[in-house]
This record gives sequence, structure tokens and C-alpha cells, in this order.
Amino acid sequence: MFYKQDTQESLFHFDDNNEFTHCGVMTIRKNTGLPAKCTLIPVPEHNLINERCYFINNKWIKTELFIGRFYWDEEANLKVIKSVNQDIPESYSFIEPPEAEEGYAVRLVNNKWKKLEDHRSKLIYSISDCTKFEVVEQLGQIKDGFTLKEPATPHDEWIDGSWVTNESNRYIAEYNAVDERRRAAYRNISDPLYMESIRKESNGLLDEARDFKAQADEAVKLIQLENPFPIMVDI
Repeated sequence: MFYKQDTQESLFHFDDNNEFTHCGVMTIRKNTGLPAKCTLIPVPEHNLINERCYFINNKWIKTELFIGRFYWDEEANLKVIKSVNQDIPESYSFIEPPEAEEGYAVRLVNNKWKKLEDHRSKLIYSISDCTKFEVVEQLGQIKDGFTLKEPATPHDEWIDGSWVTNESNRYIAEYNAVDERRRAAYRNISDPLYMESIRKESNGLLDEARDFKAQADEAVKLIQLENPFPIMVDI
């Protein structure tokens, strides 16, 4: 639009980012139009500290999300707005989050900063069965029925807030394990020697039979020496 005569107008100016910069009265000369990067549309009232106005699609947009402003996302990461159309997370805050102590993480919850327990990647153990465990994946208190305390043995029981080893169960389990190892060794080592001794004896080769039996007896002693039974602990 060109003016037919000299006219004074109140102009509202904006920069290359379309952000309002200033306003002022200017005389528009006859047969000329408005200067670049300005409009006759009045800028809305806004807080000069926390708000900015942008001239977009022939209208002013008032926003607190202005270029150059810092904010924190819900995980307390510091971000900066670089453009008017920049995607902003749904949850954010302009308030600086507090420092998180060791073992905690700061998160934005219902628009407020909260310190949440951070046990992620740690193991938690079922207090009803110490052999069952899980890896913590979420922030916050650990799930009910679990503890961060690691049991000392697979035979521990949760009593009064601590793991206590059931010595009877441990003895039985360790005894059975040793017994299985001994039996396997007997089958593979001493039993064939005893069988060969019997075969030699049945064929009248008594000296050879005695030699094989002696080897078998020594094998049994070695197997038992290398696989001692556990000692029962008095409770």
C-alpha cells in the first residue's frame, strides 16, 4: 500500500526473527509505503522480562518461549530456545532444579521439582526367596517385597529386616552337592577298578585282582579327601 500524502504513523518494528524490537512514530512520505520489518498492528502488552512478541502470519504472537531463553526439561537437562517454531517438550520449567544428592535424581513432577531415589541398574532381592532378584529400571522407591541388601548365601531368610542364613538348609544343600560329586567320581574312577578286580579274581588272577582293588581303594580315599563333607554348624 502506498500513501497518497505524507502521513504520520505509529510503527511496530521486528527483527529478522520476527521478534518485536521497538515502536515509534514515523512520517510516511507521499507515494511510499511502510518500511520493511514493521507493522501498524499494535503489539500486545507483555512482560518485558519473561515474555516476547513475534509477528507471524500478519499477527502478533505473545509467548514466554522466546529465542535465547533457557529452560529445563523434565529430566533436569538445561536447554535453550533457538527458534520460534522449535519443538518444546510438554513438561518443562524455567525454574532451575535443585542439586541431586548421591543416590537421587531430580525430576519434574506435576510442574514441581522432586528428588527421587535412584537405584537404577542395581539388583534387588525378593525377601520371600533370596534366590530371586531383579534389576531396577525406574526411579523411586524399590518395589514392595524386595530389598537392596544382598544375601550372603542362597539359603538366607529375611528376618527382622536382615538376611539370616538357615544353617540347616545350607548344610543339607552342601552335603548333597558333595555327595553328588563323590558318586560321580566313584562311577568314573573307582567303580571300574573294583569291577576289573572282581573280573580278575573270577579268572583266578588273584595278584592282579588285589592290585586293582588297592588302586580302587586309593582312588576312593583321594575322592573323599578332595570332596570333604561340610561340618554342621551348631545353631
